[in-house]
Amino acid sequence: MYDFPIPAPLCHTALFADNIELHTSSNSNVRAAEVLQRYLNHIGLWATDWCLVFSIDKCVLLIFSRRRSMNQDLTLTLNNLSIPIETTFKFLGVHFDKKLSWNAHVSITLAKASRNLNAIKILARGKIGLNFRSLVRLYKSLIRSRLEYGAVVLSSLSKSQTYSFEVLQNSAMRSIIGAFKSTAVALLNWELNIEPIDFRWKSLAINYLLNLNAKPFKMTYHTASSIVYGNIKWKPRSTPAIVPLCKNLNLIDNLNIFNNSASTVRPLPPPPWQSPHSEFSKFPITKKMSLQNPGLARATFLELYESQPANTINVFTDGALRDNRAACVFTIPSRDVNKAWKLPDNRSIFSAELAAIRQALDYIYNFEIAVVNIFSDSLASVMAIHSQRVDSHHLIKDIRQIVSNLLSSGTRTNFIWIPSHVTIPGNERADELATQCLSDPASPVLSITPSTSEFLNVIHSARISNLSRSLRLACPTLLPSSRCRMGLRPWQVHKSTVISRILHRLRSGRNRLNKTLRHFDADNDGFYPNGCPNLEDSNHVLTVCPTYEISREPIRSLVSGLKLDFVLPVLIGICENIPCNSQFKIRDGVVKFLTQSGLISRI
Repeated sequence: MYDFPIPAPLCHTALFADNIELHTSSNSNVRAAEVLQRYLNHIGLWATDWCLVFSIDKCVLLIFSRRRSMNQDLTLTLNNLSIPIETTFKFLGVHFDKKLSWNAHVSITLAKASRNLNAIKILARGKIGLNFRSLVRLYKSLIRSRLEYGAVVLSSLSKSQTYSFEVLQNSAMRSIIGAFKSTAVALLNWELNIEPIDFRWKSLAINYLLNLNAKPFKMTYHTASSIVYGNIKWKPRSTPAIVPLCKNLNLIDNLNIFNNSASTVRPLPPPPWQSPHSEFSKFPITKKMSLQNPGLARATFLELYESQPANTINVFTDGALRDNRAACVFTIPSRDVNKAWKLPDNRSIFSAELAAIRQALDYIYNFEIAVVNIFSDSLASVMAIHSQRVDSHHLIKDIRQIVSNLLSSGTRTNFIWIPSHVTIPGNERADELATQCLSDPASPVLSITPSTSEFLNVIHSARISNLSRSLRLACPTLLPSSRCRMGLRPWQVHKSTVISRILHRLRSGRNRLNKTLRHFDADNDGFYPNGCPNLEDSNHVLTVCPTYEISREPIRSLVSGLKLDFVLPVLIGICENIPCNSQFKIRDGVVKFLTQSGLISRI
């Protein structure tokens, strides 16, 4: 397909595998048809030269317009065969309709996902149903994967269309965890660690856009750039989804997405016959063996260290990470050189290791040396430098360029991986410097640009924090500040799926006790049937109801022995500051109490 006809003026084309899409835009469908027909004639001649035959049955003409008076009676031909006109068409898994309302895609996707939801409901039933973790995995693989396909486009759906997806997801979450319809959706999102649909779509779209922004050599980059920075004034209902997303991203740290002046030519890996600019070798002893026998590792290293030729410099590099702050160091024992820097916040240990190597190479660049040995305990960093990937970390590109420049000036660079924490002198000194650098507030800060993955981690952390805050506001009593992270803790579930559902209903406050039934049955007065003056809810039956005091005595003694208050948050496991072993003991005690008192059949 390398000689496929170049698009005519005002006509655009996109190729993916054996799928070809042609499009143009105009105020008149007649003029648009003329542009496309001229290009189709060139394609027909090209196909004739190569003895190719296009299947007209798989070709479709689709006119996108919201005008009611738009004429749909157009005829386009390819090799004298008319291309059929359709109002909807599936292209690369997305269903397009003539008004771009996405109604067809929404209805078809929901119908397919609903059939898979029935399978999950069956697997969740009964006493031997699948556990929560397995059901969530099934939901994410069978249902959510369908709902989030094409997230870059779907994030522009209307509120009513998005709500229809949310209804399906809420039904799936209730089936998984055994919740009633009156259970707060925010609690379901929190306990199953499943984000709302709109939040998930925007997260995937941001992930795609930031990764695309780092690759200006891709054709999609230019399409996105023309949409975001073009002179087109979009109407509210016609605005592409990436336009508001990119505007919001540009407000963060001056990202200036899709406005990169970098080279648009894809860099190519070196040919296999070209010798590498540097050498890479591993320590002759594995990390496991070195940890088991540090003396052997130290002796082996000293033997290699002393056998170095003349005019050789040995450099030890290291990185450290603590409390979201990283540091990079290098040391040259033969010249008594020790350098250390802190990195800006939210930098990874991988970036710290690469920054240490780059700073070391920068330092020795002005020396006339025959061989430079870089000793690093980061195998991932050293292997990444010598990999064939060309779209990797920006520090790797800098290191490769410096190594190439050193080779041009007569200096050979060797990268050697050594195991860490096995009493190798230079590595231990570098590790000590990194720890001191992180503890010293006066350490200099090395400014490096965050990688795409680091930037994504920062944005994801901020979005998850905002989501947690919004879920707490929607359900403040059920999601107190003591619940630190989204998801179920190990002590909040049980090996029995039925008991796990009972524990969830106690946490949610939505169960078959009289206080909940009062909302649905006007004849129920909401009071405990034995005449207790308080409303029957989770707190009542677990802590104060006198009817169950005899069955409650063992769990009360257990909690008292652990020096904890006998209150509902402690019993239902939402106080995450309690030690894990104590949490499991309390859970088992509560389960035993519910079984002996007969409450387990009522909740």
